Amino acid sequence: MRGGKRRKGAVFYSLIMCMVFLIMLLLVLLLFQVRTISVSGIYFSRESDVLEWIQEDEYAINTIYIWLRYHGRSTDLPPAIESIQVILRSPWHVELAVTERNIVGFVRVENQRAFFDDQGIVLLISEEEIPGPLYIEEMEFSGGVIQRNQPLPTDKVGVFSQVAELAESLRLYEIVPDRIVAYEGGIKLYFGNVTARLGNQSFHDRVAQIEPILERLTHYYPGRSGTLHLEGFERFDSSIRFVPN
Repeated sequence: MRGGKRRKGAVFYSLIMCMVFLIMLLLVLLLFQVRTISVSGIYFSRESDVLEWIQEDEYAINTIYIWLRYHGRSTDLPPAIESIQVILRSPWHVELAVTERNIVGFVRVENQRAFFDDQGIVLLISEEEIPGPLYIEEMEFSGGVIQRNQPLPTDKVGVFSQVAELAESLRLYEIVPDRIVAYEGGIKLYFGNVTARLGNQSFHDRVAQIEPILERLTHYYPGRSGTLHLEGFERFDSSIRFVPN
């Protein structure tokens, strides 16, 4: 008898727990149902791209699900987005706080600017000027149409990481060239009538040499035009070749 009562009690307790669980699950499904999705952190991206991306997930109708699946995500995101943080503003309101990819440079396409990241992905096409990104002249394209969220059509894919490294070096040494030109061997900078050929690597060390050399040229050879050959310079080299025009 006692064993039977114990079994009945255990079954009753299990049923109660199942009912409690089902009620809680129902509350979560109903209370945390998505009504509003907002996007913050947008500067040059389109809010619609982020919303369409999240809505492609058929299960993204629950705020708890969205938080668990997408909070802190940094992979499989829209092309212009670096990472996403999910903020629950209320049980039915989700905010997607995005961090956009870093624009490093741009090229001109007819009357517009195509801004790209360090992988060559076009993040924005606009007539407006954005302070910071480097304008790269004479970059050769292999054909095809330049489109947003797509790679720039060029065979020299390494040039984009070079531009990113160059941008960091120029900011570090507070150097502003008159022009930045891509050529077969890498990148060259123009400072008035002096051209500095940097090659395609070690920009940090090479850019560090530019200002003191230009100061010496201005002091000893004012108005002299020519080419400063830094493409083979390494950190511990003691000489740099300057070829007058």
